[in-house]
Amino acid sequence: MSNNPYQFSSAEIASPDKDSGELEMAERMDRLIANLLDGVLVMVPTALLIGAGVLAILGAQGNFDESASYLIAAILGLVGLALCGALLYYQLNMFAESGQTWGRRKMSIKIVRTDGSRVSVGRLIVYRNLVIQAISMIPFVGGIVPMVDILMIFRDNRLCLHDQIADTKVVKA
Repeated sequence: MSNNPYQFSSAEIASPDKDSGELEMAERMDRLIANLLDGVLVMVPTALLIGAGVLAILGAQGNFDESASYLIAAILGLVGLALCGALLYYQLNMFAESGQTWGRRKMSIKIVRTDGSRVSVGRLIVYRNLVIQAISMIPFVGGIVPMVDILMIFRDNRLCLHDQIADTKVVKA
């Protein structure tokens, strides 16, 4: 063993990996695709509800048999509402268990607090969603905030405005 103070160290430097407990940030494209997948899920009950409204309006205008269009509109509306409720229940339960929605699970990413701990459903709803939506309703400024929120993902830390407000980050699962 040499006592040369200028000699290179022989110690191994471990790179951060999954075993070290450090969480790896999710890729931007994975976040985008996960949001698109979750959006597609919402489109089905939404389309049913819109279809019910259109049928009811057309029936009221006399374009179709009024009683038949109201019956079909009511059925579509009830099915759409049932699907909305089931989807909301499914997504919130999945999030409470794993920090993932269906789309995030498919993309193998999840939402956690910045310290790596679990995010509560309340924090998800209030801080990650409602705050940005409330700010976006402010005249003049509101139209810019959602765009700034989304574009902030291109920073080095990949945190959007809603992540910073909610003290969350999206990581690989």
